[in-house]
Order: sequence, then structure tokens, then C-alpha cells
Amino acid sequence: SELKRWSSRTLPRMLRKVDGLEDDHRFGGRRVKEPLHWRVRRVHKRMKVYMDAPDAVSAHVLRKELKKLRYELEIFQPAFRRTLGAMTEMLVPLQEGLGELHDADVRLEVFERLAAGGKPQERKAARALLPLIREGRAKRSAEIARELQRWHAEDIPRRLLQVLS
Repeated sequence: SELKRWSSRTLPRMLRKVDGLEDDHRFGGRRVKEPLHWRVRRVHKRMKVYMDAPDAVSAHVLRKELKKLRYELEIFQPAFRRTLGAMTEMLVPLQEGLGELHDADVRLEVFERLAAGGKPQERKAARALLPLIREGRAKRSAEIARELQRWHAEDIPRRLLQVLS
């Protein structure tokens, strides 16, 4: 009953209040902007690390940082009435690509383990499938590299920082 009351009364009132904010400093001030700036710079740093060494660990760390940035931007989007929604959407392809790359890395690890120490039938099947799995991982990695090149060419981190200023 409390959840129903919150959904029917409290939430609509909160949303009306947020929509009525005229002064973006009340909600989107320094306390909101500084952590978001820090998160954007952290994502940019992780992108550079991944570009230098595109391994499973650096890809996973970048994926987690992107996810945190995206969710924080979505939470504070009402504070930034400008193009923050479009900028947030720019994160989606990279985040999804990194998720697919992570899945490929996990599959690769599982099949390598089976190929090395599974039962004879498992070893045979894993060894037969490993080239396909490696090919899929390489394809995902190339897609991520292209997306990161686009980010670099379009200077997306700098543009995002500008929107947050």
C-alpha cells in the first residue's frame, strides 16, 4: 500500500517539482557537476589504457566506468536541460560493444579451460570451437577500436565536459 501511495502521489509531485526547476544551479550545481566531470575524465583515462592494451581486464574496467558514467548522467539529466540526453545516448553503443566483448572474453576463458583440462570429448569440442570464439572476440575488439576512434575524432569527452559546465 505504501508503494502504491508513493507511486500515485509522491513520485508525480517530485517529478512536477523537478520539471519546474528554473535555476539549474539548485540541482545541477557544483556538487553534481564536479563528480560528473571527474567521472568523464576517468572514462577518458580508461579509454587510453584500453587503446594501449586492449586486453580483457582493461576492457572490463572501461565497461564498468562507462556504465557508472551513463547511469550518473541519466540520474542528473533533469539538471542539465541542454543536450545531455543526446550525449548520454552516445555512450550506449560503446557500452553495449564492451559488454559483448566481455561476454566473448568469458566464453574464450571457459573454452580454453575446457580445451586444456576437460574430458576428452569436451577437449575435442572446445578445441574445434576455439577458433570461432577467437574470431568473434577479434571482431568485437575491432568494433570497439572503431568506436573509440570515433570518440577520439569527435572529441566526445571534451564535448561532454562542455555540456556539463
